[in-house]
Amino acid sequence: MEWLWRLIGGENGEDVVEYALALVLVSLAAFSVIIATGQSVGALWVGVCQPISQVAGGAVPCS
Repeated sequence: MEWLWRLIGGENGEDVVEYALALVLVSLAAFSVIIATGQSVGALWVGVCQPISQVAGGAVPCS
């Protein structure tokens, strides 16, 4: 996990929000891959993107 921490630029307890967000996004991506059997890539992307877009205030285009 240290590589992920370095990737997002956290040092010694800084950027905890970014670390948590990155961890959530990685978890969502892994979970989505697991449940993706039989679903189209487009439907999967919209399913993953919509919650992220809501958190980001609609800044992420999902369609």
